[in-house]
Amino acid sequence: MIPGLAILLAIALIALVVFAARHSAEQQPPDAEAGLPAAPLGLYVPAAEFHVESGEARVYFDVPLPAGAPDPVLRDLLIYQAVEVVRRKRFAHFPLEGIDTVRAYGTRAGGPAEAGSVILDEPDILPAVPAPDLVPHAATAGYDPLAQIAEEDLVRAPGLAGDLEGDTLAPICEEVRLTKALDAGLRAQGIDPRLMSATDLTLGLLRIAGYSIVPGEGSGTFLATRGGKRTYLLVVDHHPEEHPELSERAIKEFAAAFATMQGVDHGLLITDKHGPYLIYDQERREPRCRYITRERLQAFVDSVAVS
Repeated sequence: MIPGLAILLAIALIALVVFAARHSAEQQPPDAEAGLPAAPLGLYVPAAEFHVESGEARVYFDVPLPAGAPDPVLRDLLIYQAVEVVRRKRFAHFPLEGIDTVRAYGTRAGGPAEAGSVILDEPDILPAVPAPDLVPHAATAGYDPLAQIAEEDLVRAPGLAGDLEGDTLAPICEEVRLTKALDAGLRAQGIDPRLMSATDLTLGLLRIAGYSIVPGEGSGTFLATRGGKRTYLLVVDHHPEEHPELSERAIKEFAAAFATMQGVDHGLLITDKHGPYLIYDQERREPRCRYITRERLQAFVDSVAVS
């Protein structure tokens, strides 16, 4: 009886270990399980559709593609994501067999358009496609583009709005220059750089840089967190019917809100409006707050790309 009981206990223990190992494998991120590089920070792109036809796994993303052939960075990013979608399906025990090609699709003119593809060396054996390095220093300890912008030698100073003729500002997408990597990172989030607002640009760049972002209580307010540091964020979009300069009221309300917040390390107001000289006074009073107005937006973009 005792030897039989020992055998039964041993079988039960083995079954428990196998179950635990299988459950643990299912909980692991596919990249870690397969030994692949981690996905670009903040840029897991969920698939809008997934189909398998004639040996081809076709993965569709809500990603706006530029006219013509996609830039290699965007192409490689979507191919990487498409392969990972297939890998995740496999981990979820989808019956996927006979696949020899993985194709990635974005959108153009309201319909799907192919961004790129990869042919498998062996059917059903997914390749180790590397994730594009959109921000080279984003994984480095201490990397913080929000701290970098505080040290920028800004070429154009706020306070220039009074010299403008009329109240018309060009869309910010026509003035900000993006690297190919940042352009790809924004598109991967469904943001079309040709149509983006200041809010689109700001949140998109921060996600690329590895910040987690949650909406705040007020309109245009957010909390951005990275490396244990919390930043209170206010984004003020310019609209054609509005005055092109950031109002003193918006500045003072932002400063007052930051002063009453607990557990926040920095404050950041970003706008595509021009900035008045008042922001210098505010930055002297509270050096933990920065005001990224239209004159400083390019420096902010560059700090994410190069920091």
